[in-house]
Amino acid sequence: MALYNLDRLDEAVNELSLASTLAPNDADPFYRLGLVASEKRDTKAALTYWTKALDLKPTFPEVNFMIGEELLKNQLFEKSVPFYEHALEQSQGPACLLSPAQGCECSCTALRAGNGSVHESPRPLSE
Repeated sequence: MALYNLDRLDEAVNELSLASTLAPNDADPFYRLGLVASEKRDTKAALTYWTKALDLKPTFPEVNFMIGEELLKNQLFEKSVPFYEHALEQSQGPACLLSPAQGCECSCTALRAGNGSVHESPRPLSE
């Protein structure tokens, strides 16, 4: 993601595409490709990559969070809600979603929906 952080998005896509080819069962390259697509304002591609990431790893809270963000950014408010809910159910709370690299140890069970069980994630591209 160094190329992404340097705003070298096309190069990042090339490297991440290679990574996704070399490790087709790894959800992370697809998650990161979605980040790049979102940065390039390509909502359809971002949602496609993130859907693939969820197919590979159904409990991936960062992906659900980013889908919610992308849908919200496109004013699809009602469609974004289930993704935020799943992100909270699958994570340790909102702070973990915003800074997952910090190894969050918080316990935000009050924010988790229902009994905290994880349900299958909704599909962003379905009408």
